[in-house]
Amino acid sequence: MRDLIWKERRLELAGEYEQFFDLVRQGDIYAVMQSLANTEVMAKKKGDGARRFIRYVNEIFPIPKDEIILSNGVIQQNPGY
Repeated sequence: MRDLIWKERRLELAGEYEQFFDLVRQGDIYAVMQSLANTEVMAKKKGDGARRFIRYVNEIFPIPKDEIILSNGVIQQNPGY
């Protein structure tokens, strides 16, 4: 059932940036970005995001510095930032 739901969301969100977050939640983002980077269309483009995607870094966002300061160092910055 879950696979059917994810498939429906992919169709519903096709072309929207929200699909990125669904792929991150599913753990499929790296495989999708790698296959996208290997396509002929993307290989011809320069500076495309698929080739610059770094696993375990681009799947998360940096924690704002103010939040780290307010936590008195309890919160640590996400790796890669």
